[in-house]
Amino acid sequence: MDLLKKINNYLSQPVEPQQKVKLLIDSADELLAYEQQSYAPLFDKVLCLIRKHEMVKEEISLLSKYAYLLRVQGIIEEALLQLKKALQLAEQINNAESIANCYNSIGVCYFVFSKYEEALNYLFLSLEKAEIVGDLELLKSAYYNIGMIHTNRGNLKDALISYQKSLHIGEQVGDYNLQANALNSIGGIYLNKNDLENATTYFYRSLSIGDKVTNLQITAATLNSLGSLNNMQGKPLKGLYYFQKAAAIAKQINDLASHGVIILNIAAIYSNTKKEYLMAFEYLKKAEQIANKLQNKHLLSIVKKEMGNIYFEQSRNTSALKYFEESLKIANTYSYQLLKAGNLIKIASIYYGKKEYEYALKHANNVLQLTKEISLHKEQEEALCIIINCHKALNNFEILCAYYEELVLVKQTIYDISKSETIEQLHAEYQAKEQAQEIEQQKILLLEKQAMNEILQQKNKELENFARVASHDLKAPLRIIISFSQLLQRSLKNEEEETKEYLEFIDKSAHKMNQLIEDLIAYARTGIDLKSAKPINLNYVLADVQKNLMLPIKQRKAILHIPELPLIKGHYTLLLQLFQNMLGNALKYQKENTIPIIKISFKENPNQTHWDFCISDNGIGIDQKYFEKILMPFKRLHTNKEYPGSGLGLASCVKIVTIYHSTIKIQSQKGQGTTFSFSLPKG
Repeated sequence: MDLLKKINNYLSQPVEPQQKVKLLIDSADELLAYEQQSYAPLFDKVLCLIRKHEMVKEEISLLSKYAYLLRVQGIIEEALLQLKKALQLAEQINNAESIANCYNSIGVCYFVFSKYEEALNYLFLSLEKAEIVGDLELLKSAYYNIGMIHTNRGNLKDALISYQKSLHIGEQVGDYNLQANALNSIGGIYLNKNDLENATTYFYRSLSIGDKVTNLQITAATLNSLGSLNNMQGKPLKGLYYFQKAAAIAKQINDLASHGVIILNIAAIYSNTKKEYLMAFEYLKKAEQIANKLQNKHLLSIVKKEMGNIYFEQSRNTSALKYFEESLKIANTYSYQLLKAGNLIKIASIYYGKKEYEYALKHANNVLQLTKEISLHKEQEEALCIIINCHKALNNFEILCAYYEELVLVKQTIYDISKSETIEQLHAEYQAKEQAQEIEQQKILLLEKQAMNEILQQKNKELENFARVASHDLKAPLRIIISFSQLLQRSLKNEEEETKEYLEFIDKSAHKMNQLIEDLIAYARTGIDLKSAKPINLNYVLADVQKNLMLPIKQRKAILHIPELPLIKGHYTLLLQLFQNMLGNALKYQKENTIPIIKISFKENPNQTHWDFCISDNGIGIDQKYFEKILMPFKRLHTNKEYPGSGLGLASCVKIVTIYHSTIKIQSQKGQGTTFSFSLPKG
């Protein structure tokens, strides 16, 4: 009672009424540990406080919370009374969200009360309101509750649809508790259909999520399902182990509804498998007490039927008939169609055994009528067998033919359904196998990609290290050139202007060489792409290229035809490398005693986003069969003695134009010069 004292003390302090009310509502879940009688006075006190300050929304919230406390303790009528008060208030202030929540809670109360029609009416009203206000939390809850009602009424197809909708929304909003419950319920439907593979999959998915959120109620429900699964797989002792674990958890958290269902399953193990009828009856008595306390008519009807089954197994038909008829009476009142059919079959069997054929026919015909309303083919088959046997015993042979024809049709329907389900299962297994193979293939591809990435990272690291070492080695002689050229400039103050011009040229070239090395090391470290490109004036680039190639141009007396060039979107260093390599090759690969004639031309590309460039020369030309080879790194057609080089020039050009989403095309014939063409983006 420490919590109640704490709250009472807090309420007596001079704080805002809203804070007092919020404390009680927030503490309501903790108060579940206490009896309702202890909570009622506190509820009345806070309700007076709320009404005094006309806090309508808070009153709706408190009434709803109080109703929840009452419902979980089995006081359903009082819970309904409080919820209808809350609904009336919500309608007065026209609060759609509160109205939808009240509809949902009232539907749940009627569901627990086993009044399924009323429950569905309120839950569908809740769905309608929740869709209007876009309340996903409420939608998932309403769909799940509707699924439970369909399950209890034996309408498994609609139940599965509702659970799947609830699961989908639960995944959207990240509600792990609801996901686990929905998965468990879907597994239960597959278990009911004897699809043990799918049932196992869903139960273990539910258990996995339940463990993540450490929700004992979900854990208990899933352990109960695993108990049923193992029992159906012919492992009753393992099933009993799961049931007992589930029962202990349900008792620990005071979840009476779950505890009652689990105890019922334990009783079934003792009755059906172990044939320990006294032990089974003891568990059924406990389940009956819980059902009466919760006023859970569905559970009570099942308990009565199971008690009847125990007596039926022992051929104590008078006692069995008493319990079957009690269960049937409840099932008739609350429209539990599946239970109704099961009880009618048992009662008809007992009357047939007692040779009271008219009574047996009456109950078997009731089953046939019921199976026309809902699809219960196995029960229909059993009822037809009883009817046929009764008419045989009564010598009513003239009407047997019609019943035999109906029985054949039912057996054919059962076969067709079984065949269809088998085909669906095989198809699902095939799809699952294909999906598994695809996932495995994707895993292999991913591993290969990861391995390639690791190799690439290693190569990049090696490249970076190489670039660092190379730049250091290249910079050392450059520093000497720069230093000594500056010393010479200072010592030749009064010397000829031409000498000073040459020294200035050496100094500028050395500084440009230094910048080129810096750019190359940056490229090696970070890479270059089109995103980092800037507008570049190609005229400046070609001016620097001509300065760098001044000696071979002068030596060969080369003639260069270079028009006014456009702006390009690119990188200065890369464009310098591109044109310098192209012009350098055009100067180098010439016949002896021939004056090189090199022409650069360009025109707009048809896509209007690029310029198309051509660099033509009158050099030695290239045989067509070597076009691909010369563009590859370290591939040369000549010896160093003939034409010195490393074989990297054109390969570098290919890499550069690739950055600009272009390729290098070659037009050439041996001995007749060469034309290289490529595109560059407009600046």
